[in-house]
Amino acid sequence: MDQFWNEFDPYALKNITLAVPLWDPEGILPSVQKKVSFYPEDVKKKIIRGLWLTVKDSGEYNYHEALKRNNLTESRIYQHRALEAMMRLAYILNNQYFYPTKWLSAGLDQLREDFGLKDALQTISALNNAEFEYSEFMKVFGRMRQFMLQNESIEAECIENYGMIFAKPFHVFKTF
Repeated sequence: MDQFWNEFDPYALKNITLAVPLWDPEGILPSVQKKVSFYPEDVKKKIIRGLWLTVKDSGEYNYHEALKRNNLTESRIYQHRALEAMMRLAYILNNQYFYPTKWLSAGLDQLREDFGLKDALQTISALNNAEFEYSEFMKVFGRMRQFMLQNESIEAECIENYGMIFAKPFHVFKTF
């Protein structure tokens, strides 16, 4: 299973957990679904570290820096990278696999804790003011940070100083 978790496809895992067999005379699907019901704790932490690295670097830091330089195009690029990572992180912190990017916001209603993300996304979509949008982003950021610290989702030093993530195993997702 170690090789499996090192080469996983998060979308395939989501699909397996949702699968309904059309024909499964051996009854294999339920046992497979049980084995991949969610990430093992060490894999989950690796994923959280990678997503948090993206949220902190693209969102908290580069998004803000681009705004300070009045580079609106770059700020939008960083904003979208960070928001995508934040949405994925919301699923993982709720012990759920996330959807492919094109449906990523679709399941936010089903999360026990969305960290204010759904409301923030609606507000950001309605605004045309980069500074206010960053403020909305940072509200969700603060809620996620607090949740991860309280629940020891990853090491506190990695939450507070994302440079520490590089000393630990982490996984950064490719987008497509």
